[in-house]
Amino acid sequence: MSDKKNQQKRYYWLKLKNTYFSQLTQKKMKRQPDGKEMQIIYLRMMLLSIDKEGYIYYQGVYDTLEEELAEEFDEKPELVKKTINFLKENEMIVIDDNENCYIPEVINSTGSESYSAERMRRLRAKASQSDRYVTESDADVIPCDEEIEKRDKRIELEKEGDIQEGKTPSCPRPSDSPPADICQRIMELYNTICISFPRMTKLSETRKKAIKARTKQYTIDDIEKVFRMAESSPFLKGGNDRNWTANFDWIIKDSNMAKILDGNYADKKPASKTGNTFNHYPQRCYSQNEVGTLERLLLQEGGDAGWKGQS
Repeated sequence: MSDKKNQQKRYYWLKLKNTYFSQLTQKKMKRQPDGKEMQIIYLRMMLLSIDKEGYIYYQGVYDTLEEELAEEFDEKPELVKKTINFLKENEMIVIDDNENCYIPEVINSTGSESYSAERMRRLRAKASQSDRYVTESDADVIPCDEEIEKRDKRIELEKEGDIQEGKTPSCPRPSDSPPADICQRIMELYNTICISFPRMTKLSETRKKAIKARTKQYTIDDIEKVFRMAESSPFLKGGNDRNWTANFDWIIKDSNMAKILDGNYADKKPASKTGNTFNHYPQRCYSQNEVGTLERLLLQEGGDAGWKGQS
């Protein structure tokens, strides 16, 4: 089992020139307040994206990408935000509409090697050190090692789905998305329960990542409960001073789900009491016939009282 995992493993590293810190952009960054810390954050961003073709994906766990990176790097959010603003202004990174970050420099500065290639390199280095006298039988083994390496590489590529007939294997962009059936189920639950909110029609990568993050913290039943509590909340359905209405992207955020479950948006109007009371006694209800009878009795008693008074 461990061998199968190792066949899919790759090693990555950054290839930086010895003039890396002599670049104008690096010098400019260093001269900024907290410039050295900003340089370290940028290097850590490159390392974080090295196995994702230069991308850092916004997970939706925190409200912004800057907050997620601050948590990842254990840095102050203000310093990370300052670094990202500098990188954007100097065209060193690109932030797309989904808050995903792309670092172009990583593409030309990444080295990688499969586990099988690294293993064969170590074995050959060890063999060359232990036996410097190669016999004919040893010479026959070398092509076999090369075939093993080719086979291992092919197995690795086939497992990744990269082998296509007559085409050069392409490097897939890794996906952090949860299984499609879970995303589809969450989407169906939302559209079925939250009928007062904007309907969800598309499962974007950002939404899939947000669903993945929530399913690590909550069960499907918990998420269904959140949807039901949101649907029963007048405030979230527009009953507020701004006429603002929540949507799926707002509800699925970690902080908002926690507040919904805590009952922060529940309808807090006291239950209205039915009927009138007098001295804590409930009012008695009379039918139409009973009202007519009472009226006749009262009129009769009034007439009798007036007759007695005259006599």
